[in-house]
Amino acid sequence: MYSLILSPHLDDALYSMSSFLCNHYGDVIIVTLFTREVENDYQGHYALYADMKTRKKEDVSAIKKIEEMNMHIRIKMIYLDLPDQIFRSKCSHIEEPIYDAFHNLHDTYEISAIYCPLGIGKHYDHILTHNICKEVFHANKTFFYYDYPYCTLNLNVQTRLNQLGLKQSDTIHCSDMYNHYICPIYSSTPIIFRIFNILWDSLTGCFQFCNDDDKTKFTTYSYYAMPEDKYKIISRYSSQVKPIFKDTTNLKHILRTYNKECYIKIHS
Repeated sequence: MYSLILSPHLDDALYSMSSFLCNHYGDVIIVTLFTREVENDYQGHYALYADMKTRKKEDVSAIKKIEEMNMHIRIKMIYLDLPDQIFRSKCSHIEEPIYDAFHNLHDTYEISAIYCPLGIGKHYDHILTHNICKEVFHANKTFFYYDYPYCTLNLNVQTRLNQLGLKQSDTIHCSDMYNHYICPIYSSTPIIFRIFNILWDSLTGCFQFCNDDDKTKFTTYSYYAMPEDKYKIISRYSSQVKPIFKDTTNLKHILRTYNKECYIKIHS
């Protein structure tokens, strides 16, 4: 029996579930969807995102580190080599090969549990993975993990829960809006769009919070992520530290202040 983790990009699974994997017993398959190599004539952060050869090496290194830290786990890696959203044309029909790959996984392996991104942060590739996973795999076996580092921002978490019609107990505060604005992962987004997105998500979140009597309930599974151990793993993705976390100092700070990993089970 396998536990199946669906990872949109080469770092998502381990960013979000490295502590889970360090304490897991048994066989795991990590399927990474968007790993196709492209001609890298990009500049700045996009050049780092596009360097798939380096990112695949980093992924292998991070997996090996987990297996060093947990002798009871065996991890099988599968790359679907589909094009990342930022490097594919808008008219590309990306859904069909994902459906085919997921159906093949369903038919080939005996799977005990599926862990899929919840889609926090509104990244299109994460939401696409989430939506197709729900259509292919049985709901009773499926869990949805909080997408790291997007989930370190409460505004992102509450926005996604609202979108999915999931009943929540938290509210959005002014500090959540400020933390979102200064987050390094959004530094390449023009300021006007950042401000608009923050205000829109905050206003719709407040409205939805006042009208959540009919929302679907879910169970949250949360566990402590030891900052030092998590850093040993996700720092292996060294090419992504600057565009996502700004620098290693800020990465360590985030790991200390948000020292947990979460996934949820949605009740039908």
